[in-house]
Amino acid sequence: MKFLVVSLLLFTSLVVGCASKLKSPTVESSAPILVGDPWFRAARTSDIATLNRMIQGGSKIDAATESGTTALMVAARSGNLETVKWLIANGAVASVVDRDNQSALAYALLGGTEGIKLTLLVQELLRAGANPLLIDRFGFQPVQEMLELDMDDLIRKIQFSEKKPCDLLLTKKDEAPISKAARRLGKTALAEFLEAQGCW
Repeated sequence: MKFLVVSLLLFTSLVVGCASKLKSPTVESSAPILVGDPWFRAARTSDIATLNRMIQGGSKIDAATESGTTALMVAARSGNLETVKWLIANGAVASVVDRDNQSALAYALLGGTEGIKLTLLVQELLRAGANPLLIDRFGFQPVQEMLELDMDDLIRKIQFSEKKPCDLLLTKKDEAPISKAARRLGKTALAEFLEAQGCW
């Protein structure tokens, strides 16, 4: 019984301590904002009415935690397509990255969303300017995951240019370009398309 009381007191102290550290997302994005904040909770739970109220109250659409996580990233990881669309329509920038160099696109692909819902989510983020070629500090590259998940049609829509050269090397120096990865997966048509873009 004594252990239960002590545990309860410790838990209560922790909750009160965390609550006192919450900051409003109306501050600049470099300020510490915890994910327990109502702004991020609304993004996670797809509470667009609360997000709208907070925006009207002065909250910044790309406000971020100390680690650089934004509401768009939280919504993407949670698979909240309508919230992602709403945030983008209200000015959220899909190319913003956290301290690990992950954008909302990486959050979406690493979240638990699957199937057509994930495809629509990825499509929305790509349309909004997320970079599928960006490699994070762990070596994860969205386009590689898209290849594994059979998002071939979306890969074909990537605009390859001088700013996004198609030298899509995988994360280790001894690994082959993405066109060879496509061939390994039996995706000959996609491999030929990538090679035509210069992906050798």
